[in-house]
Amino acid sequence: MRTETVDDPELLQMMRDSNCFNVYVGFESINPRTLKLFQKKQDLAKIERSIERFHAHKIRIHGMFVVGSDEDDLETLDATATFARKHDIDSIQFMILTPIPGSPDWDTLYAKGDKYVINKNWSLYDGHHCVHQPRRMSPYELQMGAIKAMEKFYSWGGIFQKLAKRDIYYATIRYWGKKMLREWWKDDENKEYVEWLRGQLYGESAGAGDLGLVRTVGVPALLLQEKIGQLLQRFLGELGVTVVPLAEAAMENASAAMENATAAARQTVDCMITPIVKRAEQGREDVYARLAAVTEGLQAQWDRLPKVAFPLVDGQGPVFEPFAKIGLLVTRNLDAIRTAYKSAGVAEGLWEAA
Repeated sequence: MRTETVDDPELLQMMRDSNCFNVYVGFESINPRTLKLFQKKQDLAKIERSIERFHAHKIRIHGMFVVGSDEDDLETLDATATFARKHDIDSIQFMILTPIPGSPDWDTLYAKGDKYVINKNWSLYDGHHCVHQPRRMSPYELQMGAIKAMEKFYSWGGIFQKLAKRDIYYATIRYWGKKMLREWWKDDENKEYVEWLRGQLYGESAGAGDLGLVRTVGVPALLLQEKIGQLLQRFLGELGVTVVPLAEAAMENASAAMENATAAARQTVDCMITPIVKRAEQGREDVYARLAAVTEGLQAQWDRLPKVAFPLVDGQGPVFEPFAKIGLLVTRNLDAIRTAYKSAGVAEGLWEAA
């Protein structure tokens, strides 16, 4: 059911007279940017009004929210749970945004699974597993954030909220919600998938030795000429990291000065970021081919440096996880990394300040 149903007083009264006691309402999101992205005609005020009017007619609400859009972040997930508790939505469902084959976006935005999609195990496409790359958080954070938001709502506090109103029926519903979340965690496949998502985020930094020592990073100069490279440079600058542009490997006629400079740089660069071209952007195949060739040459030239992969996919805008993987070489504070990512994106004109 849609929120604007409450704008028809006659319909509301007929629902009440027919003993309708519960409705499933697609609130979608409380994030104004997400509602705009989804082209929804509702806003937060309309959502609040619909809750008030349904409850005024003694009609209970099962609120359905979609989390994980390109405009959502971790704060959105927690704020949605807080909103649901504050307005006493009787039960809720948080569905993780899931690209479904056959949907309009599958062929365009997701390029039939070649962009943004991280897993094609169709058994996971149930709205309770993150299978895509969100823009403002990692898949692991979205997965955990959605579960924690559900746990916040279906908590003992939420249960006692209903018991205090002598609402035994919905206190029981909330208890079963809490129990279902516990059962979800007992499933081995669910635990293995969450651990896999965690490994995707933390795996490279865990194998990179001591953290907090990376202060100078080498990046192919050719990558820094691209918008994604400029965002990367500003992101690292926000974290206090110096970016050293790396030129192509010295040729046979390279001067002694160039070779000396290369040797000196080896002593100061802590690691090298290697762009991995997974799919060349249409019309720019030559640029990506050259970038791949330059990267290969630099890898041979800087063979002793730790390497951090940085994937590039045709037409895919920046997503948080590749930046987070690099940031984790500098600090384990994901909040600081996320703040640096947001600030860099604002400075580069890629998105508006929150």
